[in-house]
Amino acid sequence: MNGILVSQETVARLMKENNIRSRVKRKFKDTTDSNYNYPISPRLLKQRFLTSRKSQVWVSDITYIRTAKWWL
Repeated sequence: MNGILVSQETVARLMKENNIRSRVKRKFKDTTDSNYNYPISPRLLKQRFLTSRKSQVWVSDITYIRTAKWWL
């Protein structure tokens, strides 16, 4: 084994002294239920994003912003 053997407390102390924090990646949680009986809207645009005039096609996106307390 290469490296230096130290205790967990030593690592914690050194990290605290150097202002280093661990970042744990959260496990992905699938929250979408695609098994439903609601009608699906037709895809009217069909991936044709170029138009012959302005304001002929309007699109939007939903953006979620994480704050300290919850998602907006």
